[in-house]
Amino acid sequence: MEDQEMRTDRELLLSLVDTEPTVIDRITRQPVVITRKRVAHWTGRAVQTISDYCGGKYNIPIDFWRDILAHHDDPRIADLLLGRLDYELYIHGTARPETGRDFFRHAVEESGAHHEKQRYIAELLADGRIDELDASTVQKYCDAWVRQRMLDVRLHRSIVDSFNRAMAQKEPTHG
Repeated sequence: MEDQEMRTDRELLLSLVDTEPTVIDRITRQPVVITRKRVAHWTGRAVQTISDYCGGKYNIPIDFWRDILAHHDDPRIADLLLGRLDYELYIHGTARPETGRDFFRHAVEESGAHHEKQRYIAELLADGRIDELDASTVQKYCDAWVRQRMLDVRLHRSIVDSFNRAMAQKEPTHG
């Protein structure tokens, strides 16, 4: 029986190779059509393996999606990978809850600064003209993005943990 994660992966892959969209390859900067053969080339797998993934015969490994994302900036793939990253960070304890006003203040300030960078970059790119400074600014943002994502997960876990502890200490009220 196919689990939800496997079905989601298979449906996403099918939506790519069955519609055969033309996209700009992020590495070659050339237009390409996403076919099973193209995906096989990007991921270093056989075309038959791609067909097996499409048919639900095998689970699709996470590195497969990273290989595709290196060539095709599909937000659905990024969401899939980020959801799994959040799960790993949150559920498996690598995002340890922190407490204290200093941590919360710092985390919120960092998040605010990150959102200001996003706003600035959006304005920078709005004119459609990209120069070297724009490219450098976007690259710095991308480099810091994973760190910010992990901070967001830590902040969320810390808020939930602090709230749950406070609620556990609160005396029950009887009406």
